[in-house]
Amino acid sequence: MITLEDINIAVNNKIKYAINNFGYNVPLVSEDLREPIIRPSIKVCCENSKSEKLNEDCKERNVTFSVYFFPENKHKPKNENIKLREVLENSFLDPLTITDSFVAPIDNLDFEVTDGILVMTFDVYTIELIPESNTYEQMEEVIFNI
Repeated sequence: MITLEDINIAVNNKIKYAINNFGYNVPLVSEDLREPIIRPSIKVCCENSKSEKLNEDCKERNVTFSVYFFPENKHKPKNENIKLREVLENSFLDPLTITDSFVAPIDNLDFEVTDGILVMTFDVYTIELIPESNTYEQMEEVIFNI
């Protein structure tokens, strides 16, 4: 079974790989958004999630992530935002590898710039097997009297 932590780690690893391979030295920070902002930096937040039982054996989950990029130059962030947006767009064309045997496609990336901060949002949609939790004894023989 996949956990939210597994999904979060996969998202962080994908972003780290993307920025390192494109020559950016931008750290991922885990501080709260209300704390003093380190520039440049990236903050990944797991915003919302919804889980439902799909059928007797599976659950479906939709998790929304927001990625905040705080450019080094907060007064002229346009060029930095454009460059990182291109890097993130290209990186998320490939499916998100959560474990060696579990991948999830990312269908839509939404970008928005607010107060010079680039915000990318996307959903991770998964369908997972529910671990067996049967507490009843399995029936081995049935005897019919006709």
